[in-house]
Amino acid sequence: MKQDVEQQVMSRYLDRKYHEDFLNRELLKRIISKGGLERPEDYRSVFRIPGRYEIIPKEFAEEFAFAAGFRNILVHIYEELDLDMLRKLLAENLKDFDTFAFYTAEYVAKLGE
Repeated sequence: MKQDVEQQVMSRYLDRKYHEDFLNRELLKRIISKGGLERPEDYRSVFRIPGRYEIIPKEFAEEFAFAAGFRNILVHIYEELDLDMLRKLLAENLKDFDTFAFYTAEYVAKLGE
């Protein structure tokens, strides 16, 4: 029972972070579209494409694409979550959402110059 509650709390928190990130992802889609870049094939490529064009650092884009893909597991395969992996993601990678937002905002600011 305790593990179920812990899993629900961690899942909800991570889901909120992904939800907050939604606007940045949509912004990237617009940047990709307006820039005439290749069309994203899947959820992860929305993050990988800007890395290829130095909109965000390539290495970070690849790493963050993995975290973004984890969202689909969180949303669609909730019952099969690995609680240890979820703990690790929350402990080690939560700051990546802020870093992603920073890079996106920095790029948009450069466009305005």
